[in-house]
Amino acid sequence: MKKLLAALMILVFASLSWAETHECPNKDKEAEAAVVQQCPKTLMTEKCLYCHVSPTFRIKEADPHEPYKYPLGFKFGFDEKGKPLVGRYVMETIDADKIADIMDYCAQYKVDHIVLELQSPGGSLYEGYKIVGLMREWSNQGKIIETRCYGFAISAGFLIFATGTEGYRFAAPNAELMWHELWTLTWLSIDTPSSKEDEAKVMRHLQDNANAWLAQQSKMTKEEIDEAVKYKDFWMNGVEAVEYGFADALLVRGK
Repeated sequence: MKKLLAALMILVFASLSWAETHECPNKDKEAEAAVVQQCPKTLMTEKCLYCHVSPTFRIKEADPHEPYKYPLGFKFGFDEKGKPLVGRYVMETIDADKIADIMDYCAQYKVDHIVLELQSPGGSLYEGYKIVGLMREWSNQGKIIETRCYGFAISAGFLIFATGTEGYRFAAPNAELMWHELWTLTWLSIDTPSSKEDEAKVMRHLQDNANAWLAQQSKMTKEEIDEAVKYKDFWMNGVEAVEYGFADALLVRGK
C-alpha cells in the first residue's frame, strides 16, 4: 500500500513539474485573440462586449423602444435625450377601441401629441364617429392629434383625417382622399314602401350630419358638399384637399 501511495505522489509531482516547464502551444494565439477583442479604454475583453462591438469597440446601439409595452402598431417618437415626444400610429382599420387604448397609453407617459397616419379604405360610420368624438375630446384638452395621409384616406378614413387638430392636418401632394354618400347592403330582405321611406329618412339624417361636420372642418359649405357627393364619389388629391380646407398643408419631402 505504501509503495502504491509513493508511486501516485511521484506521478502527481511529475505532472506539476511538466505543467510548470511546458507552455500550451496555443497560448500565443489565445493571447493574440484576447488583445484583438480587448477594449482600448478599460482593457476588458468579454465584459466590455456587453456594451461594445468588436473590432471597432463602438457602443452598441440601444433600442429606445425596448422598455415599452406598446399597443399593437403604435410607437413613440423620442427627443434627443430619449424622452417620449410623440405617439405614432398608422390606421388601416377603423377601430375606435384601438384609438382609445393609444390615447390612454400616451396619457400614462404624459405625451400630448399623437401622429395618426391614415392609410385606410374606410369602415363603419359609427366607429368613425366614435373616433371623431375621441379626437375632439383630445384636442379640446389642449392636446394635438396630427393627421397625415401619404397614400389614401377614403370614406370614414377621410372623416377621421379631416378631424385632426386644426393646423395639424397634412397630406402628400399625390395622396388620394374621398368622401361619398353612405352605402347600405341588404341581402334577401322583404321591404314595404313605408319601411323604405323610414330607411331613407335615417340615411338622409346620417348623411346630413356627416356632411355638416365636414363643412365645419373645411372651407366648403354643407350645400357644396351635398352637391359634390350626390350620385358620385368626391375625390381629391392632397393639393385639392388643402384648397378645399380639409387639409392644412402639404407633406413635401426634399426640394
